[in-house]
Amino acid sequence: MFASLLIGIAFASKQQPNVSLELRGVRLENAAPILAKTFGLDSLEIGPSLKNEVLLVRTKDVDPDVLRANLAKVLNGSWVHRPEGWWLGQSDIQKDTDKKTYDELRYKYFSELVAKSKKKLAVVKPLDEAECKRLLKEIKAIASVPQSRFNNYYARYKKIDEQGPFSRLAFRIAQRITPDVWMKLTDQAPRIVFSTRPNQMQQPFPVRIDDLLNLVNQEQNTWATFAGGEPLQSSSDGGDMNIRYYLGQMNEHRQPLSSQDINIFTMSLNLTNQSIEFASYDAKGKRVISTNISGYDNSDIELELNIQDEIQKIQKRMVKVTGDAAEYLNLFSSENIMEQVRGSRKPLSESLKAKILHPETIDPLSIAAPEVYLKSIETPNVVMVMSDSQRISRFAEFRDPRFVQFNPMVVSEKDGWFLAPQSNPLMNRKMMPERKRLGQILRFMNENNRSLTLEEQAKLAMDLPWETDVTDRYRDHMSVLQTKEIESYNSRSGLRIYGSMNGGERDRAKKRAFPLSVLNDTVKQEIFRSLFYSQRNDAQAQLDWSASGKMTSKEVERMMAMQNLFYGGIYEEKTFLLPNGLTNSLLISIEDQSTDLLYCDRPLGGGDMSYGQGVTMSASQLGGYLFHLTNPTKYRWAVQDYNRIDENQIHLTTRRQLVIKLRLSSEVFVSWNLMQTLIADPATYTSKTLPDRVKAEVKKGYDEAEKSDQYYGIPNSQSKKNPPPR
Repeated sequence: MFASLLIGIAFASKQQPNVSLELRGVRLENAAPILAKTFGLDSLEIGPSLKNEVLLVRTKDVDPDVLRANLAKVLNGSWVHRPEGWWLGQSDIQKDTDKKTYDELRYKYFSELVAKSKKKLAVVKPLDEAECKRLLKEIKAIASVPQSRFNNYYARYKKIDEQGPFSRLAFRIAQRITPDVWMKLTDQAPRIVFSTRPNQMQQPFPVRIDDLLNLVNQEQNTWATFAGGEPLQSSSDGGDMNIRYYLGQMNEHRQPLSSQDINIFTMSLNLTNQSIEFASYDAKGKRVISTNISGYDNSDIELELNIQDEIQKIQKRMVKVTGDAAEYLNLFSSENIMEQVRGSRKPLSESLKAKILHPETIDPLSIAAPEVYLKSIETPNVVMVMSDSQRISRFAEFRDPRFVQFNPMVVSEKDGWFLAPQSNPLMNRKMMPERKRLGQILRFMNENNRSLTLEEQAKLAMDLPWETDVTDRYRDHMSVLQTKEIESYNSRSGLRIYGSMNGGERDRAKKRAFPLSVLNDTVKQEIFRSLFYSQRNDAQAQLDWSASGKMTSKEVERMMAMQNLFYGGIYEEKTFLLPNGLTNSLLISIEDQSTDLLYCDRPLGGGDMSYGQGVTMSASQLGGYLFHLTNPTKYRWAVQDYNRIDENQIHLTTRRQLVIKLRLSSEVFVSWNLMQTLIADPATYTSKTLPDRVKAEVKKGYDEAEKSDQYYGIPNSQSKKNPPPR
């Protein structure tokens, strides 16, 4: 190795003419021949850890030794001359450095989360009479002003909540959690649940909290003394829907706490969204306290009151691009964020399609990112490693100090060189879709003129590493190809469970439920991950009400009591629902709920808003809608912009829907939905030209709505606004 380094030093010391190089978003593996030619090397091999790094380089007439050194610097790599030829890769020490950087950044992030809690708690005032009255006055002020989804009512009530007893409790506990506790989380085990009464699936609290639980009791009781009573309602937004907005936890919780309200207290750490969730449950299992702290804090970003002003600011920061770059970026976002694509778009140009279909050779980062970044960097010589998130960037935010905290980039500008390595190389590589696999998928979809089936999506989910959620990134890349797919609502966990089952297991599950013990170990592992490593409200358990018609009143009453424990109760947390983990006696099945549906376009709304994508509905639902249109004054909600459809733009679709059910008992199950809706007929219909079989179903729906109208007699709307014209 020492001899190789000497050869490398000798090579570097030779007098060589200056060189120029341009790499516009090229994978290092593909750049190897270009680099070899630039530096006069017979050959160049790229080390495995650097093959997928994407380089943006712009240099002209520079010292080759300086360029080689800067390339090695941004890659944290080494040039080595071996007997078999030149090699650009990472030594074991450099790989360890990248791993150390990854761990250090994680530790720093969690340390900042603790510091953020200290900072927020430091500014809150003691919860005495004066402070309680002040907070109550602020809640009343928010409630008295008509709200809208464009103003900052959310930020206002969140700021009040952060000064309440529950948030204070969360901040105090977070201060006692050292980053070392967070570091116990791994990609393989990204969630831990701690409990004051831990079961087999939980851990005991890592810090002392008894004094803090007593303190939250005292503070909540002080708050209840001055704010006791019913929660306030917000003012109507003034529209026909009379929407009333949630005013925050402080407004909802106005009653005192007792010692029985904190029978069990839990804390869960979640690596996926860098959050801490806290909850307390009373002796009956009802959730009393619910609060959380997230690393992604909205209060870090100044909210704008005027969205049109914000749009103008966004447009000013955009880098103007043309050609394939502009077309590529427009596939993901319009220049005006208020303009949404309705249902269809123009076919890709042949030039752009040729680039998209071969990401192994023409990296997606090369399509638009070089235009954006190179136009933003005035320094003559540029060497930077790019991340997949920069692929569809329109902004040079790395030049704007306001965005550094959200998109950190270690930039060095010195002696005419702009150098930008990845601040977290391992994270960058983990989030980069594998280009060869992506190319296979894109070409398959293009050649067959269709999207992936549920089975193909499930196989893809299994091909991707479980630890890193890159499925959405693959889907984002694949979305550039126009297909006949209207909807695709598939949880990653559901796809992986389905993908881990072999053909025989799937066929058997579609016929009848059978014990988990029969399944292969991979399926069990995927179910375990989905249940115990997901968010509290993911893969939520449900009660089976299918036999409710045969239940006695007492049985219905008992089921209703259980329902409260699934929604707002202890069984939302699966470590309580399955305290011993998975058992082989649990039953699994797959229900096929596929059906034919209609896809109806939505007309453009008034003002600057567009109501975008169409809506799927059954023929019977279309019939009910058409009846409501006969009396738009009475059924004013049906003709609101959010609900209107275009009866002259209707397509026939087929929805394939599979529901994987894991039955935990005769009454309780967890389900994962796999659903995809495709256009089945290219023709466009109106409500009058639909095929006869469909029109018969539409008429049934119309008749049922008419009977319901006669039976229930829904009162006229009191709104003074006239309904919009049809």
